[in-house]
Amino acid sequence: MSPAQRPAPSETSGAVQTTPLRGITWRALFIGLLLVVPNAYWITVVEVRWYTLDGTSLPLFITPIFFLFWLVLLNMGMQRLLPRHASRLRLNQAELLTVYMVLVVGTLVAGHDMFQNLFGAIGHADRFATPENKWKTLFFPFLPSFWLVRDPEVLKAYYLGNVNPYDPRYWGPFVGPLCWWSLFIGTLIGICLCLNILIRTQWSENERLAFPIVQLPVAMTEESGRGMYCLVCIGSCHLDN
Repeated sequence: MSPAQRPAPSETSGAVQTTPLRGITWRALFIGLLLVVPNAYWITVVEVRWYTLDGTSLPLFITPIFFLFWLVLLNMGMQRLLPRHASRLRLNQAELLTVYMVLVVGTLVAGHDMFQNLFGAIGHADRFATPENKWKTLFFPFLPSFWLVRDPEVLKAYYLGNVNPYDPRYWGPFVGPLCWWSLFIGTLIGICLCLNILIRTQWSENERLAFPIVQLPVAMTEESGRGMYCLVCIGSCHLDN
């Protein structure tokens, strides 16, 4: 091809230039953190208070899918009702998946065998230590005090109840240990997320693993909306039957 026949650099770059896709944005993080609160409350009421439907024991968490479902419906509504402003207001797929990831991490922390059991574990040793089992002499010297609740009156109120749970005298001693445990668990989750970044190329691009658990949220957040439409149709047919 002669130089005269070659496309100009500006024309070539303009042909392949696409709008940059926003990923982890501040508004996606804000929406995710905002939804973590009702999500954690919902999980606590259902799994701790009512002790039913251990949704956090399933491979695919239920509550993040529920919130993602309504966010996608909100996107579709803005696309139809506010077409002029939809491109600026609606969340793209990367932002929706960011919100979903934040909700999954929040569900993991509030879910089964995490903070649900941690509340009992941080006070169990002092509450059930007796002269007969000799816990105080056997392993109490190895327990870090800042990770545990040691006040006997607070532990008595926690295990027996019949007190005002909003009284700072009873929930205040839990704040310090929970902060230390939150720092530890947050660091652990951060390390796991960093490991995901390190192995993503090998697992996703080289070995091309399927990751079936993420197929549903990815399909729900497709820009075309076909995955969400199919999901609504399947759910409607299930309810009709």
